[in-house]
Amino acid sequence: MRLWCTIMCGVAVIAAGLAAACGGGGSGSGDNSILGLVMVTLADQPWHVAEGCSGAGDYSDIKKGTQVTVTDASGVQVGKASLGNGRGEEDDSGDSDGSETHICRFPFGIANVATIDSYTVTVGDRMDASMTKSLDEMRSILWNLSFEFPKPALTP
Repeated sequence: MRLWCTIMCGVAVIAAGLAAACGGGGSGSGDNSILGLVMVTLADQPWHVAEGCSGAGDYSDIKKGTQVTVTDASGVQVGKASLGNGRGEEDDSGDSDGSETHICRFPFGIANVATIDSYTVTVGDRMDASMTKSLDEMRSILWNLSFEFPKPALTP
């Protein structure tokens, strides 16, 4: 009996964890978590691979502690977080192009975000650092977002 209870309790904990990781039941009470990544790619960067970093030049405002906010369609804030430590990485793992371009990556996470129709996520005060996603889009991308600076060029 004890083994059965241990197994069933373990299954319940795993199921609850999966529900939370996938956006929960959508009750509107704040059962969703957004995981994000902000990436700054620069050719003449002041950081190196596997070292701490922060944005530079036009992106000097992107650094550890920069606020990330989530608002609803009417502009009411429903969540916020701060960027974590930046970490420098090579722009291509094999450095096949011989470039000195590196990426500074900043993680962020926003827990307990209410279930609403749309989400606008903004990094700092940047006009070019905002994206809006519907609830269905957020669910389809498993609540994971990424921002790239400078923005990649659009290809026709």
